[in-house]
Amino acid sequence: MIRLDPSAPPLWRHDGTVQFGFPARAQLPRRDRWTDAALTALEAGTTRSALRALVRLHGGRDRDADDLVSHLSSALVHRRRTAPLIVQVADDLPAAAVRAILAALPARTPRIDWAGPATHRVPAGSRVLLLAAHRVDPRRAVDLLRHDIVHLPLVLDGSSATIGPVIAPGTTACLSCLDATLRDEDPAWPLIAAQLLARPRPDVDVALAAEAGRAARHVLSGPIGPVSRSLHLRVDSLQRAWRTHRPSADCRCRSLGGIATATAPIALARATSSPTTFARLA
Repeated sequence: MIRLDPSAPPLWRHDGTVQFGFPARAQLPRRDRWTDAALTALEAGTTRSALRALVRLHGGRDRDADDLVSHLSSALVHRRRTAPLIVQVADDLPAAAVRAILAALPARTPRIDWAGPATHRVPAGSRVLLLAAHRVDPRRAVDLLRHDIVHLPLVLDGSSATIGPVIAPGTTACLSCLDATLRDEDPAWPLIAAQLLARPRPDVDVALAAEAGRAARHVLSGPIGPVSRSLHLRVDSLQRAWRTHRPSADCRCRSLGGIATATAPIALARATSSPTTFARLA
């Protein structure tokens, strides 16, 4: 389907030329007998074969239709192919919350259960949504980092949810970068983080879980760059709090020896759930 972007409608100028959108995203320097009919079809949406037939009907040629589409490329709707989404679930969230999140995602989004080293390998080019309570176990991201899989943490703790940031190995901040930043803000963070992993399963508001799922779709649809963002939601507030994240120099995840974008080797500390050991490793 070929269609003009609704934000770039054809606008006729006093000299007979046509611009598309304001400011102009494209311009037609002249109009032919078939131009108006072709633009009407492009506004509604059409196929290349139908557009060619329409242009021929009004005295043009197939090449005229092709040239028009090429000339208006910057004013057309371009649908991006999105990578397949997979939800990875641990056993730390209520089933109702997981169902609410899945219902907010594209139909038939597959889920896999995290089982440590035995976890099902996701296909290359996928995006993975990591569902967790209180905090994502860092071990869940190791294989994703190693295989350059884009992933997004979604953490629920009962009355609030944190979505993001999008983690693109070699480009954005990773989970360890986030920990490094939090440790800089509060030296006690390693001890606190280890205790969060051991907290019992929370009671999660289903409406909050559904809203978090919708927010995850929005966050995943955005562009990926060195600066990423996370979103914090609360049951008792309509406000959304955004936070920006940058890769940490202390982490060096953009040069890990185990990922496809590696430029320099680095040894990884083993993950642990022991507060004192976690604090020593951090």
